Amino acid sequence: MTTRKITGLFALYLHYCYRLGIIPKKRKNPPKPLSPEMRAAIRIARKYTEQIRLLGKNRINTDTELKSFIANRKDSLGDLERQRGKVYNRMKSAKTPDDLEKLKAERDILSGDIKTIRKELFHANDILKRSKDIEKQLRIEMNLRSEQLNNDKNKNRKQELIR
Repeated sequence: MTTRKITGLFALYLHYCYRLGIIPKKRKNPPKPLSPEMRAAIRIARKYTEQIRLLGKNRINTDTELKSFIANRKDSLGDLERQRGKVYNRMKSAKTPDDLEKLKAERDILSGDIKTIRKELFHANDILKRSKDIEKQLRIEMNLRSEQLNNDKNKNRKQELIR
């Protein structure tokens, strides 16, 4: 069975839809990676990118700076949550719809700020936890290498004594 070519007003309509962007020529979102392993790798890479941006934006170089950043963010998170609670209480007693809309807008702003701080805290805590694990693994690796060097030196000494 053959398909008919689109002509006339319908073809002109489709042409205008393409020109106006109603019907996209290309997909805006690229296709998802096929394998679950690839999706997991992309997810991890994005997480590390966010963490690096957090460290760079806030100029954090040491563990103590990271811990003080976490403490400051926790304090500001508590303050924002208290402010949002007060806004909720004022929303209950709002008399006019205009006041209610203003309070809802304020609540939404506070909620957005809380969301970003929680995300920063999540990344900062993950960095702190992972850095301790990596430091522990590096110590183990250095100990193993030093033992291997000592063993190699002992073997060389034994071989020199045998000669």
